[in-house]
Amino acid sequence: MQVQTAQLTLREVCDRLDRLPTSWFHAKILVVAGLSLLFDVLDTAVTGFVLASLRPLWHFDVKTIGTVSAIGLSGYLVGSFLCGFVADRLGRKKTILFTMILYSVFSASRGLTHTIGVFALLNFFTWFFVGAESSTVPPYLAELWPARIRGKLVGWMMGFFGAGIALSSVWSLLTIPTLGWRWALLLTAPFGFIVGILRWMLPESPRWLARAGRVSEAEQVLSRIEEAVAKSTGRALPAVIPSARDLQIVSKLAAPRELLGAAYRRLTVMLWPLGLQNSESSTPIRFFCRRYSLRRAILLLGRFYTRS
Repeated sequence: MQVQTAQLTLREVCDRLDRLPTSWFHAKILVVAGLSLLFDVLDTAVTGFVLASLRPLWHFDVKTIGTVSAIGLSGYLVGSFLCGFVADRLGRKKTILFTMILYSVFSASRGLTHTIGVFALLNFFTWFFVGAESSTVPPYLAELWPARIRGKLVGWMMGFFGAGIALSSVWSLLTIPTLGWRWALLLTAPFGFIVGILRWMLPESPRWLARAGRVSEAEQVLSRIEEAVAKSTGRALPAVIPSARDLQIVSKLAAPRELLGAAYRRLTVMLWPLGLQNSESSTPIRFFCRRYSLRRAILLLGRFYTRS
C-alpha cells in the first residue's frame, strides 16, 4: 500500500511540475547552476596556468605537471562515481551545497602549499568535489525543470562552461603576474561561497522527496514552487493533465554493485573511449583508439564489457 501511494504521488509531482509555464523561477535555477559551472571550470582551468608558473619556482619538469593533472582527474572520476549514491540518500540540495563548500575550501587551500606533493593531494580532493558536484547538479535541474524546456535550458547552462574557459585565461593574466599564483587560487573561494549561499535559497527536488517517501515535504515544496511561478507570470496556472505514461518507479536505493552489472556496461562503457581519447591523461586509450580506429575500438571494448 505504501508503494502505491509513493508511485501515485511521484506521478502527480511530475505532472504538476511539467505543466508549469516558463518563469523567473526556472531562470533563477538556470543562473545559479550556470554560475556554479562557470566557477568550477574557471578554477580548474586556472590550475594549468598555476602549474606552469610554479615550474621554474619549484623546479619540476613537464611530466610532473601531467602527473598532478592526472591525480586531479582521478579525483574527479572517484567523486562523480560515488556522490550519486550520496545524493540519493541525503538529498540533492544538501549534496550540491556541501560539495560546493568543500570544493571551494580545498581549491583555495592549494594556494597555501609549499610543496608539489601537498599541492597534488589537495588537487585530488578539489577535483573530487568538482566531480561530485557535476554528478549531482544535472539530475537536480532535470527534476525541477519542465520536460518540454529541459533540453533548451541545459543547452543554455552549458554556455557557462565555455564562458568559464574563456575567463580562466583572463583571470590568470590579471592575478598571477600582479598578485602571484597563490592569490589566483585563494580569490576563487569567495565566489564559491557566494554561489553556495545562492544554492541554499533553492528548493529541494520534490521528485526526490516523493521518491524518498517524504510526501508531505514534497507537497509543501511543490506548493511554494507553484506559488512562485504564478506570482512571476501574473496569471493562473494551467490545469494539471494526468500523464498517460505509466511510471514504474521502484522505491529502493541503488547499490554501487549494480553499476558493475551487464545492463550498465551495455549502456555506458562503450561511450568511454569517446571522452577518453581526447584526454591528455589517457595516452593508452588514445593509442588504442588510433591503432584500431575509434569505431573498431568501441566495438572491441563493447564486446569485452557486455559479456554476461
